[in-house]
Amino acid sequence: WVTDWTIDMRGDVDPDGWSYSVHFRYPEWSGAPDMTHYVRRRRWIRTRRRAATAASVPAQLPAASVTTTTSSAASSPTAAAATDDAYQFLVRLPTMLHRLPLDRRRLEFLRSHVSKIQVASIVQEFDYDAYRLEALTVLAPLLSLEALPACERMLRFHEHREALTSFA
Repeated sequence: WVTDWTIDMRGDVDPDGWSYSVHFRYPEWSGAPDMTHYVRRRRWIRTRRRAATAASVPAQLPAASVTTTTSSAASSPTAAAATDDAYQFLVRLPTMLHRLPLDRRRLEFLRSHVSKIQVASIVQEFDYDAYRLEALTVLAPLLSLEALPACERMLRFHEHREALTSFA
Protein backbone atom coordinates (compact mmCIF):
# COMPACT_ATOMS: atom_id res chain seq x y z
CA TRP A 1 0.00 0.00 0.00
CA VAL A 2 1.28 3.41 -0.96
CA THR A 3 -0.89 5.43 1.46
CA ASP A 4 -2.77 4.91 4.70
CA TRP A 5 -6.58 4.99 4.88
CA THR A 6 -8.02 8.46 4.21
CA ILE A 7 -11.52 9.84 3.83
CA ASP A 8 -12.66 10.15 0.22
CA MET A 9 -13.55 13.81 -0.27
CA ARG A 10 -14.50 13.48 -3.95
CA GLY A 11 -18.08 14.04 -5.04
CA ASP A 12 -20.97 15.60 -3.14
CA VAL A 13 -19.88 15.26 0.51
CA ASP A 14 -19.92 17.51 3.57
CA PRO A 15 -16.67 18.89 5.08
CA ASP A 16 -16.20 15.67 7.10
CA GLY A 17 -16.67 13.43 4.05
CA TRP A 18 -20.24 12.29 4.83
CA SER A 19 -23.01 11.98 2.23
CA TYR A 20 -26.68 11.60 3.16
CA SER A 21 -29.67 9.79 1.67
CA VAL A 22 -33.14 8.42 2.32
CA HIS A 23 -31.84 4.83 2.60
CA PHE A 24 -28.67 2.99 1.64
CA ARG A 25 -29.96 1.64 -1.67
CA TYR A 26 -31.34 4.99 -2.81
CA PRO A 27 -29.38 6.15 -5.88
CA GLU A 28 -29.15 9.84 -4.93
CA TRP A 29 -26.78 10.99 -2.21
CA SER A 30 -26.22 14.56 -1.03
CA GLY A 31 -23.51 16.33 0.94
CA ALA A 32 -26.12 18.46 2.73
CA PRO A 33 -28.37 16.65 5.24
CA ASP A 34 -32.06 17.52 5.54
CA MET A 35 -35.13 16.19 7.39
CA THR A 36 -35.79 13.42 4.84
CA HIS A 37 -32.33 11.87 5.10
CA TYR A 38 -32.13 8.92 7.47
CA VAL A 39 -28.75 7.40 6.63
CA ARG A 40 -25.25 8.63 5.95
CA ARG A 41 -22.08 7.08 4.58
CA ARG A 42 -18.43 7.96 4.39
CA ARG A 43 -15.98 6.29 2.04
CA TRP A 44 -12.46 5.44 3.12
CA ILE A 45 -9.80 4.88 0.48
CA ARG A 46 -6.12 4.05 0.21
CA THR A 47 -3.80 3.80 -2.76
CA ARG A 48 -2.08 0.61 -3.73
CA ARG A 49 0.60 -0.27 -6.22
CA ARG A 50 0.55 -3.64 -7.93
CA ALA A 51 3.85 -5.49 -7.85
CA ALA A 52 5.23 -6.24 -11.31
CA THR A 53 5.37 -9.99 -10.67
CA ALA A 54 2.05 -10.31 -8.80
CA ALA A 55 0.04 -11.10 -11.94
CA SER A 56 2.37 -13.88 -13.04
CA VAL A 57 2.64 -15.65 -9.65
CA PRO A 58 -0.45 -17.63 -8.54
CA ALA A 59 -1.66 -17.18 -5.00
CA GLN A 60 -0.45 -19.84 -2.55
CA LEU A 61 -1.90 -21.03 0.71
CA PRO A 62 0.19 -20.47 3.83
CA ALA A 63 2.66 -23.27 4.48
CA ALA A 64 0.84 -24.25 7.70
CA SER A 65 -2.34 -25.06 5.80
CA VAL A 66 -0.72 -27.31 3.20
CA THR A 67 -0.97 -30.98 4.13
CA THR A 68 0.93 -33.91 2.78
CA THR A 69 -0.77 -37.11 1.74
CA THR A 70 0.38 -40.70 1.74
CA SER A 71 -2.32 -42.21 -0.47
CA SER A 72 -1.23 -44.42 -3.35
CA ALA A 73 -2.93 -42.14 -5.92
CA ALA A 74 -0.74 -39.23 -4.91
CA SER A 75 2.48 -41.27 -5.01
CA SER A 76 2.62 -41.46 -8.80
CA PRO A 77 4.07 -38.43 -10.63
CA THR A 78 1.08 -38.10 -12.98
CA ALA A 79 -1.43 -38.15 -10.12
CA ALA A 80 0.63 -35.60 -8.20
CA ALA A 81 0.80 -33.35 -11.26
CA ALA A 82 -2.95 -33.66 -11.81
CA THR A 83 -3.59 -32.80 -8.17
CA ASP A 84 -1.25 -29.78 -8.43
CA ASP A 85 -3.04 -28.62 -11.59
CA ALA A 86 -6.41 -28.99 -9.89
CA TYR A 87 -5.13 -27.11 -6.85
CA GLN A 88 -3.78 -24.26 -8.98
CA PHE A 89 -7.08 -24.05 -10.86
CA LEU A 90 -9.05 -23.90 -7.61
CA VAL A 91 -6.73 -21.25 -6.18
CA ARG A 92 -7.20 -19.04 -9.25
CA LEU A 93 -10.94 -19.75 -9.62
CA PRO A 94 -12.27 -16.82 -7.51
CA THR A 95 -10.10 -14.36 -9.45
CA MET A 96 -11.22 -15.77 -12.78
CA LEU A 97 -14.88 -15.57 -11.73
CA HIS A 98 -14.44 -12.02 -10.45
CA ARG A 99 -13.24 -10.87 -13.87
CA LEU A 100 -16.47 -12.01 -15.56
CA PRO A 101 -19.16 -9.30 -15.61
CA LEU A 102 -22.34 -11.39 -15.29
CA ASP A 103 -23.43 -14.29 -13.11
CA ARG A 104 -24.63 -16.08 -16.24
CA ARG A 105 -21.11 -15.89 -17.68
CA ARG A 106 -19.64 -17.12 -14.38
CA LEU A 107 -21.87 -20.20 -14.44
CA GLU A 108 -21.00 -20.87 -18.08
CA PHE A 109 -17.33 -20.62 -17.17
CA LEU A 110 -17.74 -23.08 -14.28
CA ARG A 111 -19.64 -25.56 -16.43
CA SER A 112 -17.14 -25.40 -19.27
CA HIS A 113 -13.98 -25.51 -17.15
CA VAL A 114 -14.91 -27.86 -14.33
CA SER A 115 -13.29 -30.71 -16.26
CA LYS A 116 -9.96 -29.01 -15.54
CA ILE A 117 -10.46 -29.83 -11.88
CA GLN A 118 -10.03 -33.51 -12.70
CA VAL A 119 -12.57 -34.83 -10.27
CA ALA A 120 -11.07 -38.33 -10.21
CA SER A 121 -7.72 -37.14 -8.89
CA ILE A 122 -9.41 -35.08 -6.18
CA VAL A 123 -11.84 -37.77 -5.06
CA GLN A 124 -9.14 -40.47 -5.00
CA GLU A 125 -7.36 -38.46 -2.31
CA PHE A 126 -10.09 -39.45 0.16
CA ASP A 127 -9.58 -42.80 1.85
CA TYR A 128 -13.15 -43.47 3.01
CA ASP A 129 -16.19 -43.82 0.78
CA ALA A 130 -18.38 -41.52 2.88
CA TYR A 131 -15.87 -38.68 2.44
CA ARG A 132 -15.62 -39.39 -1.28
CA LEU A 133 -19.40 -39.02 -1.44
CA GLU A 134 -19.15 -35.67 0.37
CA ALA A 135 -16.49 -34.47 -2.06
CA LEU A 136 -18.61 -35.54 -5.02
CA THR A 137 -21.70 -33.82 -3.65
CA VAL A 138 -19.68 -30.61 -3.39
CA LEU A 139 -18.57 -30.97 -7.02
CA ALA A 140 -21.78 -32.55 -8.41
CA PRO A 141 -23.68 -29.30 -9.11
CA LEU A 142 -20.83 -28.24 -11.37
CA LEU A 143 -20.56 -31.52 -13.26
CA SER A 144 -22.38 -32.36 -16.45
CA LEU A 145 -24.86 -35.24 -16.48
CA GLU A 146 -22.48 -37.21 -18.71
CA ALA A 147 -19.82 -37.14 -15.98
CA LEU A 148 -22.04 -38.57 -13.23
CA PRO A 149 -21.67 -42.29 -14.18
CA ALA A 150 -17.89 -41.97 -13.94
CA CYS A 151 -18.28 -40.30 -10.56
CA GLU A 152 -20.56 -43.08 -9.35
CA ARG A 153 -17.88 -45.66 -10.18
CA MET A 154 -15.54 -43.92 -7.75
CA LEU A 155 -17.81 -44.95 -4.88
CA ARG A 156 -17.57 -48.47 -3.43
CA PHE A 157 -20.96 -48.76 -1.76
CA HIS A 158 -24.25 -48.96 -3.64
CA GLU A 159 -26.04 -46.76 -1.10
CA HIS A 160 -23.48 -43.99 -1.68
CA ARG A 161 -23.98 -44.29 -5.45
CA GLU A 162 -27.72 -43.93 -4.98
CA ALA A 163 -27.20 -40.92 -2.72
CA LEU A 164 -25.08 -39.23 -5.37
CA THR A 165 -27.64 -39.80 -8.13
CA SER A 166 -30.47 -38.59 -5.91
CA PHE A 167 -28.45 -35.45 -5.06
CA ALA A 168 -27.69 -34.68 -8.72
